[in-house]
Amino acid sequence: MLASRVVDQLRQDGHRVVYFLCAFDNPLERDPLNVFRSIALQLTKFIFPELPDKVVRLFEDEQANLSDHLVHPVILADVVHELLSVISSVYVIIDGLDESLAAAGFPILGILQDLISRAPKRHGIAKWFLTSRKEGPIEEVMRMLNSAELTPSPDNLIADVNIYLTERLKDSSSSSYTAAQLSNDTEGNFLVAKLKADTVLNPKFTPEDVEEELRTFPRGLTECYLRSLHTLEKCPERQKELARYVFLTSNTGPRDVTN
Repeated sequence: MLASRVVDQLRQDGHRVVYFLCAFDNPLERDPLNVFRSIALQLTKFIFPELPDKVVRLFEDEQANLSDHLVHPVILADVVHELLSVISSVYVIIDGLDESLAAAGFPILGILQDLISRAPKRHGIAKWFLTSRKEGPIEEVMRMLNSAELTPSPDNLIADVNIYLTERLKDSSSSSYTAAQLSNDTEGNFLVAKLKADTVLNPKFTPEDVEEELRTFPRGLTECYLRSLHTLEKCPERQKELARYVFLTSNTGPRDVTN
């Protein structure tokens, strides 16, 4: 939400903006190759049809190697670098960078670090804006690049949660709860807000059920997880085994299950 507002404001002010959202629920939109392919394609729109000679040669070399599109990270980085070199000023915004960290075999942070570090070799000015959860590898690279870090205040997070809840509740005629009421104790966490909204909008719950559920609703995400574990203890053995299997599958993946 923060990144989209930044994009809108920059475009309203007449700036050139390249934007990519690494969507967690879409494999294509969190594929690091597609991050840089999209950036390259968006950059070409600012200068087409006058493409740099080196970019043309890089594409021709890839075609000669029987590749219909750019697949090598280093070649992609060179293409983006050459395009940035001929654009006087542009903002490059990558939203949800952490969602692309799970891609095996693609050094997205290394490519980003290389591109940003090569800025003195370019004639144009590229300003990078990256959003992410706090991830050790990302924070380490950002420190090496001497980047500035912006963290939303709790009040701003609550305001965004209120916007989300207002949208969820707007078509509900059966709920007497407001977004402001539900945002209490969410700690600005959208997952907690979603769980509360799901409770209020559950068609199987009576008003009394909803009131009781919200009265005993856990505070914060950690307590939500603990309540889920307690609930699982009361489930049939087959459901427990399924939950255990899902947990183990998630926990052995490239990302922590709590992320």
